[in-house]
Amino acid sequence: MAIPGLTSALIPKLEAIPWMANVPFRLVEELASYLESRKFARGEIIFREGAHDHFLGFIVSGRIQITKDNGEGQERELAMLGRGQEMGEMSLVDGHPRSASGRAVENTEILVLRPERFRELRDKSPELALVLMTRVATLLSQKLRATSGHLVEVLH
Repeated sequence: MAIPGLTSALIPKLEAIPWMANVPFRLVEELASYLESRKFARGEIIFREGAHDHFLGFIVSGRIQITKDNGEGQERELAMLGRGQEMGEMSLVDGHPRSASGRAVENTEILVLRPERFRELRDKSPELALVLMTRVATLLSQKLRATSGHLVEVLH
């Protein structure tokens, strides 16, 4: 259960995230009650490839380097994420192990939605769940299009 004072402190942080653009305030306020704020120090591992620590995260501040093992024990950078971006949407949707690792490049704060809280949200607020899942589907579609574009470049 969310603590009212803490929930209200998360609302301005959540409103600043592009995902929340054009979402009615009442839904932003409701979403805040399902989130927790997590802070990571520079260099701290946020999640590891292959782990089962599922969550959707919205980056409030800082930067996160996303890496993947290349199969030879070396990590390759996939992305550098920053303020206003999201991560972990795949693990929230499919429940499979993490496909990459994330490390805080600088002190970082993330608003976290865990699967059990998402299931609770889905059951209590289908409208909010639909908004979130539509955003997740859009994000995954954009990432797939970008990946397809990169694949074409590599194959030529």
